[in-house]
Amino acid sequence: MARLYPLTEHQAAQAHINSRLGTSHDLVDAPVRLLWARVQLTADITDIETVVCLQRRIHDEALNEQTNRQRQHQAEELHRALSTTPTLALAHWLIHQPQAADPNTIEALSRLTREITTYAPHTAWVQVAHLLQTFVQDLDTPARTNLVDSLAQIFTRYDQPELADRLRSIATQMQSVNGHSPSSPTC
Repeated sequence: MARLYPLTEHQAAQAHINSRLGTSHDLVDAPVRLLWARVQLTADITDIETVVCLQRRIHDEALNEQTNRQRQHQAEELHRALSTTPTLALAHWLIHQPQAADPNTIEALSRLTREITTYAPHTAWVQVAHLLQTFVQDLDTPARTNLVDSLAQIFTRYDQPELADRLRSIATQMQSVNGHSPSSPTC
């Protein structure tokens, strides 16, 4: 019975025992019916208090362990979010360093945020840009020029002529920086 019921539930143990003992039984080959006695369990108050303290401590330890696991999970989630979303990292920093939020800092952070999100590695289009960069780096100048013209035509076809002009301008700047002009072959 001790394994079924803790000391603090001695009334439940008592009821369980009496439900078994209080049933009548006929004796085989005798005109006699037996009714078992009633059991009453008692527990010392200090033992009950000790058990209650032990149960409370076990419960508190389990609760603390659950809270610690939850905090660790939240910290890991925050770390993942901060490492993949640069703007969230900046916002988190400003929340914890409000004295740093003067107008100059806000403007600098705004510019930095725009730069970071433009090249954020988790953005699919940035990955496409990296693939294009890998593809373009081995092309000779005429092939690069042809690629830029083809992309510019696509931009124009989708009613984005200003993007086509910007693409051509960037391509010209990159060629002059790299030492490749549209008319000179690469080495």
